[in-house]
Amino acid sequence: MTGRKSEGNSAQTDRLGQMAAEASRELAGTRRVRLAAEMKNLARRMLGRKTEEKDLFYWPAGMLALGLAEYGAEDGIQAVCEHVRLFNKKGGKLLYPDDALMGAALIRLPAESEELSRAVEQVYAMVCGTDRDELGSILYRPGRGHTEILADGAGMTAFFLAKYACSLLQKLPEDTVKRTELQKKAIEALELAMAQLYNFSSFSKDPESGLLWHCYEAKEDGGLVRKGLIGWGRAMGWYLMGLSETACTMKVLGLEEEAAEEETEEADTLPDLLERYCEAVFSFQRENGLLPWNLTELVQRSDVFTSVTSQKLKDALLDPENSEDGTVHHILTADSLQTDTSASAMTGYAVLRAVECGLLDQGKFMDRLSRLKKGLEEQTDSCGVLGGSLAECVGFGVQPQRFGNYPWGQGAALAFLARYQRFTETAHKNGETN
Repeated sequence: MTGRKSEGNSAQTDRLGQMAAEASRELAGTRRVRLAAEMKNLARRMLGRKTEEKDLFYWPAGMLALGLAEYGAEDGIQAVCEHVRLFNKKGGKLLYPDDALMGAALIRLPAESEELSRAVEQVYAMVCGTDRDELGSILYRPGRGHTEILADGAGMTAFFLAKYACSLLQKLPEDTVKRTELQKKAIEALELAMAQLYNFSSFSKDPESGLLWHCYEAKEDGGLVRKGLIGWGRAMGWYLMGLSETACTMKVLGLEEEAAEEETEEADTLPDLLERYCEAVFSFQRENGLLPWNLTELVQRSDVFTSVTSQKLKDALLDPENSEDGTVHHILTADSLQTDTSASAMTGYAVLRAVECGLLDQGKFMDRLSRLKKGLEEQTDSCGVLGGSLAECVGFGVQPQRFGNYPWGQGAALAFLARYQRFTETAHKNGETN
């Protein structure tokens, strides 16, 4: 694999090259239709029913593409470009708002082509055209009667929109009319990103822990329902990636004061939220550098986890006289939960981005990021395959306790480690210390 190689750091580069090769292999694997799905589609066709569509831009593929884009080796870039070509060949249909992550990866690619530009514009049109609630939050699964807002969707769409806005404003033409149009489009994209982030923090924040629920749903009667777990690692990671990218974009473009002026003096700005949530999440970092898969106390009944939302509830669960079945429930603390490399890498990527941009203090966070890097490397085998990632969530609070190699871990770890290497190499060249 071709890539960046520097003297004294060849071992790290070789490790990243192996991880990137594995990411390319897994990206190709996301295009395969599994036998079970083929049989299901065959049965549907025989009954004259519509078959399930394969979403080539679905978020696991997007995370792998982001990792390859951050690493920046030519064969990894070509792997992503090939994925886009096959996407177009199969009709180029976007199915879900979290396809936005692939759009963000394509913007990050150093390669430029008309084909990639069309795909990015298609993602932007999809994100802007997706149904929203009354406050402008993008619905995670529109068209199914759901009005749920998930950390996944809020984070991924904000992450894409911030990158999209920045890409527009960095390539403004000399033509005054076109220039004005692109500037307006970029500001609209940033405003939409900010709406996702502010709304999600406002409605999903748990007041006791200061962390976020996985999902919220604002009802027409004014009611608010929160779903999933408080402080689920990957949910926090998705949100932080979107929050960090948007806050950094605002700073790079010199717009942070405009963002603050839209709020009251008592309200948090994006940098305020970023620092608070990053501090809260990293307070759970283990000695091995990684984060547990969930950051708050839980109870488990069968295969469903439930957050312990208050001290009052905790006391009741531990008191057999107050429990429904007269038993004392075992409470799982964050310290007792297994670590998750995917959530750790996603959080690390968001924090490193903010450190690079000067929104988080380098002296405070670089030691934490260094330990996180070491922890991820220890979970990576000699072939570049990352283990220790939590399996996919299959329902609110339904978190299968299977840990291994998954695209969301492989891609996130590659993205973080590649960015970390560039950052530390640049600091070394500039004579800086961490």
